[in-house]
Amino acid sequence: MTEHIKEKLRHLPHSPGVYHYFDSQQNLLYVGKAKDLFKRVHSYWNKQHQSPWTQLLVEEIDDIKIIEVKTELEALMLENSLIKSLRPKYNIQLRDDKTFPFLRVSREDFPTFGITRKVKEDGARYFGPYLSASYLRSMLKLLQSLYGIKTVSEKSYESRSSVPNQIGLGARNLENREAYNQNVKEAIRFLSSPQPEMEREIKQAMDTAAHNEEYERAAILRDRLGAVQQLRQNQSLFSPKGLSTDYIGWTQAGKLITVYVLMEREGKILDKRDFVFEFPSPLTPNELTDEILDYLYIQGLAIPQEIIVSYEPSDKDALETYLREQTGRRVTILVPQKGDKKKRLATAQENAAYQLKLELLKKSRRHNGLADLAKIIGLGSIPRRIEAFDISNLGSTHIVGASIVFIDGQPAKGEYRKYKIETPEGQNDFASMRELVFRRMHNKNRPTPDLLLIDGGKGQLSAAGEALQLAKADVPFISLAKKEELIFTPGSSDPIVLNQNSDALLLLTSIRDEVHRFVITFHRQRRSKSLLK
Repeated sequence: MTEHIKEKLRHLPHSPGVYHYFDSQQNLLYVGKAKDLFKRVHSYWNKQHQSPWTQLLVEEIDDIKIIEVKTELEALMLENSLIKSLRPKYNIQLRDDKTFPFLRVSREDFPTFGITRKVKEDGARYFGPYLSASYLRSMLKLLQSLYGIKTVSEKSYESRSSVPNQIGLGARNLENREAYNQNVKEAIRFLSSPQPEMEREIKQAMDTAAHNEEYERAAILRDRLGAVQQLRQNQSLFSPKGLSTDYIGWTQAGKLITVYVLMEREGKILDKRDFVFEFPSPLTPNELTDEILDYLYIQGLAIPQEIIVSYEPSDKDALETYLREQTGRRVTILVPQKGDKKKRLATAQENAAYQLKLELLKKSRRHNGLADLAKIIGLGSIPRRIEAFDISNLGSTHIVGASIVFIDGQPAKGEYRKYKIETPEGQNDFASMRELVFRRMHNKNRPTPDLLLIDGGKGQLSAAGEALQLAKADVPFISLAKKEELIFTPGSSDPIVLNQNSDALLLLTSIRDEVHRFVITFHRQRRSKSLLK
């Protein structure tokens, strides 16, 4: 432990708050909350309680910063906000963030509302993430009917088409920017406020309007209240005749955690959800339960009356208070000792364990596929980062290309790239591939891949080789031809033919199919935009 860390530890307060751990480059490693900052932060250097993950984290810590708050509840809310915005290295994260849609409010003269799965630094306002896209679509329909706001489809955010911005229920307000933007503010307040509070406000406004004999306004408010109540009913499936209960089972193997949620409504299991997390943070089962519940319920899952878990969360009281404030009713977190609740919790845990086995099997197959591939094409080590390339065109117009990245056998979608092909040779797949590979490999700011996968046969492979020479990049590369699934390597006239069920070929075809899907989607977007013009 450095003197700098010792000094920081000595001056920690015995108060609630949030702590940040940073490495020597001031990269954020971890954000945590504490009832007592002094005790919680000191515990990381207590060797009697250190797990392998604790040791990994502690070895990287070079600086500690804290934010003091008044209550444990404030610490919980602040921690959640910081994790969502900063995404620290060692905090729990979903394996695939694409499963989480956001509601986006654009920054325009007449803002639009829509669903997106990409949060960008574009000045727009984002709400979420939500665990249910169908719920979010219902929310948008409700906002349209209540406030007359404009909505756009999820695809419109990608294509940036201007036409959707000119249509929709909000079009009647276009002549009055001030009135429309007031509706937008009310819609944003609706999204920001707990629904019970919104219902109370609408009821009060409706009573006032009726008292003042403003019957038309009272009728509008009545419909608005009914829509809000219907939305909440659809969201939580709550009925006063019976409890709504979630059973949370989870299993961990190293960094991998699978979570299985059984949703019981009025005594019947009506739905289930399963999640896969990567979680390298050093926590006890109680603290891990705390993190899982924070992530599920604070970030969008419908909140039931009862949450059944195997371990009591470390901040149970604060979490129950937070959930009660969001729903307007009591929410209880229980650890059952016997009876039907314990049996159903055991079912959730068994399903989580089964899901974990499947995930480990997938991981093993991906590793075997990479190892086999390295051996087959003569690489000295496993190709952890594979980049794939494909071209799409229709005649000599709208020629586009794309590259995607797989890391350890899994798609890294933040690394996908699209290219408008500029080669003035018309429909020439080889020249287009040469330009595509050259432009990617000429960019020295991106990580060097361990292997390039070219979609095509010998001609595309040769074009890629020429591009690598021009870019002065020494990277192994192969091509995969469609239909026969033949693997071509530089310097060999005979292709490699693999068994159709081999892990290596299954891995290559999944990567090839993904880059093909990605480039075709981009080509359709370009074509549609051109037709629209």
